[in-house]
Amino acid sequence: MSKKIKGLMQGEFKNRFEEVTECVVVSVRGVSGNDNNEMRGELLSKGIRLSVVKNSLARRAFEEMGRGDIKDVLEGPCAIVYGGRQRS
Repeated sequence: MSKKIKGLMQGEFKNRFEEVTECVVVSVRGVSGNDNNEMRGELLSKGIRLSVVKNSLARRAFEEMGRGDIKDVLEGPCAIVYGGRQRS
């Protein structure tokens, strides 16, 4: 992957996660395509988003935002789950 593409992806991760204050990192190892689609649909109905990330680029994006602690859990194939409806 070229440096330009990596830079674009890293910038996209920064934009996507800039306003996120809480998230969960989950392993997506062994999840089939059908199960993935079903899971995403159910999560989305609750206002929760799931983003599969390239670990090295996500680490850099979070470090640039001052949230470098997440690097410790970005291992193997993973996704970042965030969002949800606010409780009142």
